[in-house]
Amino acid sequence: ISLGLVGSEMCIRDREKSSLLEFYFRTSSYIEARNLFAQRFPDVPIPCDSTVWHIVEKFRQTGTVQNVVRHRSPSVLTDETLTEIQGDILENPNISIRKLSQQMDVPKTTVHKALRKHLGLFPYRATVTHQLQPGDPEARKFFCEWISDVCHHDADFLSRCFFSDEAWFHLDGYVNSQNSRQWTTANPHLIIERPLHPVKIGVWCAMSAKRLFFLFFTETVNTAVYLSFIHQFIATLTEEEIFTAWFQQDNAPAHTANKTLCELKNYFGDRTISKGMWPPRSPDLSPPDYFLWGFLKEKVYHNKPRTLEALKGNIVHAFNNISPGLLHDAVYSLNVPVS
Repeated sequence: ISLGLVGSEMCIRDREKSSLLEFYFRTSSYIEARNLFAQRFPDVPIPCDSTVWHIVEKFRQTGTVQNVVRHRSPSVLTDETLTEIQGDILENPNISIRKLSQQMDVPKTTVHKALRKHLGLFPYRATVTHQLQPGDPEARKFFCEWISDVCHHDADFLSRCFFSDEAWFHLDGYVNSQNSRQWTTANPHLIIERPLHPVKIGVWCAMSAKRLFFLFFTETVNTAVYLSFIHQFIATLTEEEIFTAWFQQDNAPAHTANKTLCELKNYFGDRTISKGMWPPRSPDLSPPDYFLWGFLKEKVYHNKPRTLEALKGNIVHAFNNISPGLLHDAVYSLNVPVS
């Protein structure tokens, strides 16, 4: 209907529109305005009431009956435009393409082309990390220097060191709403339901450059639960490992409880990397953090498991298919020289 109204109006010349406007304001009636229009312009089709209304409204809003010619912003990227875009980006790197387009009165496609093709810029997301405390950088530096020095004097240290950690695997972990799309002609109102209490399973592991131990859990890890992990892990160690293995853990409360630390000291003595040596708010320094969990989560959701048992089976399969070479490389990549 709107297209029809605009089309009818455009068939009338500006002189005829002015007369029609004059007749309306003189009579305040669409019908009378049309009758007077027919008398003055007998050879011109009589406009309908909607066309008259449209012309009147245009005059009230713009002060003219002439059609406004919209000039589109040039899409040709000139050197001047490119320089201006570059200057604005340098001044405010966080500005959006939409905002920059509006600010410069340039199409978004032109701005995008300038940023990506001509300036070689890419949008990078911020990474959220733990807020560092004043002593954290020094603690991290101390640990990195210490482990680098140990590895330098003992080439087999990492093969005797077990790095431990735990992680949760959610049954709906493969669902990513940002990547879930459905191409249709109308909005299907696609909804992905999530349970109020997510179905998940926890995995605790201890990995070295030679082998990998893991077990499942479903309850919150407190001191008693964590000690049961330690006892099950200790039971798998060989006699040689009992006397030579190092054990690393992070600073979670269950890990650093007095009862836990006493138990670890009984088994490993001074060969425990824990509170006091392991830096607080660690930036993913252990192999489970910087390798294992990400590697596993890429594997276990490939077939979209629908039950907890299927998810558990995928986790076991993924663990068992980590090759010795990959395990060795992952652990030994921790030994990076300190500059």
